[in-house]
Amino acid sequence: METPVLIIAAVLFVLGMLVRKYPNLIAGYNTMTAEQKKNVDVKGLSNFMRRSLCVIAVLMIVSYFVMVARSVNEKAVSVVSTMLIPIIGSIYMVVKAQRYDRNGK
Repeated sequence: METPVLIIAAVLFVLGMLVRKYPNLIAGYNTMTAEQKKNVDVKGLSNFMRRSLCVIAVLMIVSYFVMVARSVNEKAVSVVSTMLIPIIGSIYMVVKAQRYDRNGK
């Protein structure tokens, strides 16, 4: 059961590392015009995305092993580790990433 959690966490961690060097991996930023990209703090945004993705990956792994150690129901462990944490983390990232975009302000 831990294999999907580890795979998803590894993918998120690697994406976090890649998004710093390749900011065009950030959804929304890659579709902006050159004029719009000038109004985005790309360095701050890519750092924020890197930190957020890595934290989500670590939280997934830690929550999985903590819940397994506490003998929590296997289905609950799966839902929290692979679905709930990434969804909440993604919502947080979308909301907080707006501060790096100065378009339309």
